[in-house]
Amino acid sequence: MSVKIRIKNEHLYLDIIQNRRHHWETLHVKLSTNAGDRNRQMRFAECCRAKRELQIAMGEWNFVDKASGRQLLIDYMRRLEKEKDRNHPFHRCVNYVRLFKDGGRIQLSAVSENWVISFQKFLLDSGRLAEISINTIIVNLKFVFNRAVKDGILVKSPAENVKLLKLPEKEYDVLSAEEMADFILVNTSGEWETEIKKAFLFSCYTGLRFSDIRTLKPEHIEKRTVSKYNQYRYWVKKKQIKTRNYVEIPITQAALDLIEPGKLQDMYVFPLTSTRTPKYSNKTIKRLVERAGISKNVSWHTARRTFATLELESGADPFTVQRLMGHKSITMTSLYAKSNNIKSSAIQGMENLIKQSCVEYV
Repeated sequence: MSVKIRIKNEHLYLDIIQNRRHHWETLHVKLSTNAGDRNRQMRFAECCRAKRELQIAMGEWNFVDKASGRQLLIDYMRRLEKEKDRNHPFHRCVNYVRLFKDGGRIQLSAVSENWVISFQKFLLDSGRLAEISINTIIVNLKFVFNRAVKDGILVKSPAENVKLLKLPEKEYDVLSAEEMADFILVNTSGEWETEIKKAFLFSCYTGLRFSDIRTLKPEHIEKRTVSKYNQYRYWVKKKQIKTRNYVEIPITQAALDLIEPGKLQDMYVFPLTSTRTPKYSNKTIKRLVERAGISKNVSWHTARRTFATLELESGADPFTVQRLMGHKSITMTSLYAKSNNIKSSAIQGMENLIKQSCVEYV
């Protein structure tokens, strides 16, 4: 374990190595050009270094700083609050601690597990917060106590064994194969509606998020040799905007007809969509959905959910869908597996489902 003073871009930091882990902590001090002030700042930094080193050592030896433990919880939280951005949910946590019992004026070392459970019950009984919001507040409170342990103020977090509320499974609307057929056949008015319809359908066929649809460029459409190992001539290969991970998605014939790779000349595959926000184009999607006679709450992300759900229901392997969606774990992909009749087959199954529905309407 070691704590050293570091200067970077004339700002003071503590360089900390603890349990073979290395990190920096800022002292929020910029060195002055005045020699006298600079010396005082360096003496201040040395005091901080010595105190931080002592805190870490006491934590490693299961000693606590009893003097620091006597500080009020709300005061400690206010100091941590200064490290957070204006819109960080930590500020909400501080506000609700101030509303609870003694306004958070309890010594940090006196906070017990029962206190945390009572605070959680207070949030639940208030009737003003959704369960997911209560969990966010508790997570931020857990951060406070974990930080106090790290600072050598507490030996153990009183919230360590407090469990978050179990959230009810949320139902999201997805389009069925029949509803997809309705959407495909809906009439559009003008160039804007036509592009939005194409972009939305392309998202349904590939599972791409809106952020990836609007930034999709011709260079992301790869032409590959068809063989017994690859039945698709064109593939999307793109780094996802959200996760920064690459996905490779085969482009089925229905998706291919929407973009016609040989005719792409613009910087973006969907140039009009690239200039709009999801909020703006969602209104157009809702208008088209209503025109198609579909009574569901549909947005851009519905297309991604529709892709995953229809793929799974048409027999695609869940691990294949996981790779196509760019999910880090199969757990996320399993949320879309609502059908009990999941078989092991290929990606073409979803398109066949939709084609069959289209034929029934002709």
